[in-house]
Amino acid sequence: MLLLLLPFVPLVVICYCFRRCFCCCGKNDYTGRHVMITGGSSGIGLALAKLFVRRGANVTIVARNKEKLIAAKSELNECQTKSEQAVYAVSVDLSQGVEAINAAVAQPISEIGQVDVLINNAGTASCGRFLDVDEKDFLRQMEINYLSSVYTTRSILPSMMQRRQGQVAFVSSMAGQVGLYGYSAYTPSKYALRGLAECVQMEVKPRNIKVSVVFPPDTDTPGFANENIAKPEATKRLSGSAGLFTSEQVAENIFTGLERNRYNIWVGLDGFFLSTLTCGMGPSKSFFESFPQVMLGGFLRFVALCYVSMFNSTVYQCEREENRL
Repeated sequence: MLLLLLPFVPLVVICYCFRRCFCCCGKNDYTGRHVMITGGSSGIGLALAKLFVRRGANVTIVARNKEKLIAAKSELNECQTKSEQAVYAVSVDLSQGVEAINAAVAQPISEIGQVDVLINNAGTASCGRFLDVDEKDFLRQMEINYLSSVYTTRSILPSMMQRRQGQVAFVSSMAGQVGLYGYSAYTPSKYALRGLAECVQMEVKPRNIKVSVVFPPDTDTPGFANENIAKPEATKRLSGSAGLFTSEQVAENIFTGLERNRYNIWVGLDGFFLSTLTCGMGPSKSFFESFPQVMLGGFLRFVALCYVSMFNSTVYQCEREENRL
């Protein structure tokens, strides 16, 4: 099988370099901009908030846990590069709807100004076999992972539409690109974000508002540690094949993607392959973004079938080891 793949190696290298180095070379300047990040009290959200603060942005982080927010705000204050920068920490349950969010973010908006960049990063994950997962957990993950982004975007987007400028990012997951054993409650909520992002970007494009969708891999965060507690062995082996990244590594990739107005933001070589393969009817911001998708589409479908075969073998092996067959 490896011999069959060798002729494609030069093409893959060329496409990867195109995508990494030449796509959307212009960069956004976030100095003085108001950036709002949900799920910003820890993990990827906090690491991303630090990057924006260091680049001179005014940042509002939103989460539920007040104690974590206080600690996160303290860390962000230490990253400030200018005395006039502002950092706010807002506690709210995003699943409660637009009115609750409007009330919670009213103060930072009144003092900093309207939100220029919204990053919908709030999310949670719990794993389990489809028939073992509590029915309430399907609803809970849809509320937190999907509906919270719907409500927050509906809260912030009107002012962007009025000003005809802004940037919105939806943080999905590599598990939002492919269905895996044990993710029957989590994956659909992240798939939904892909569809939402495609619809919203088409509506707001005429008003100069940029939309991105992000597909992080497994990331070493407190949430990931909790997720692993009940994760089936097969799920651990399958998701672990893409490696484990730090919050800082993922945040750097997301920041660079947003800075260059990329629609599809991925992390690592596996992320590049999967995002290229699953781009479907999603938008493309430039020739350099389209070129790898067109050139590698058929080849990556072949690679995907090989992966699916290996995944199935892993599942069968785990099922036998656990005496479930």
